Amino acid sequence: WYSGWTGTYGLGEQMSALEVMQNLRIRDRPAPCTNSTCGTSQGDGAAGTQQSQTNLSPLTIDKGDEAGAAIITVVVGATIVGAFAWTVL
Repeated sequence: WYSGWTGTYGLGEQMSALEVMQNLRIRDRPAPCTNSTCGTSQGDGAAGTQQSQTNLSPLTIDKGDEAGAAIITVVVGATIVGAFAWTVL
């Protein structure tokens, strides 16, 4: 570190220099927003605890839906096998 440049230049050295520059600039940034400084949202401690009505009716899946799912499954499977074969061979 104290003897100067080692003559190596690569991704590791670039990332190290980027880290140094980033950490030197941290003092130029303002503090994070809080509720008393620059925050604008109102908090809700009970958020997510209310229950709401949902549509609980069961799905109706007919033969056309099953055929479509089978076709999509075959296409995706053939694409995966084809991509693997193209990559390996």
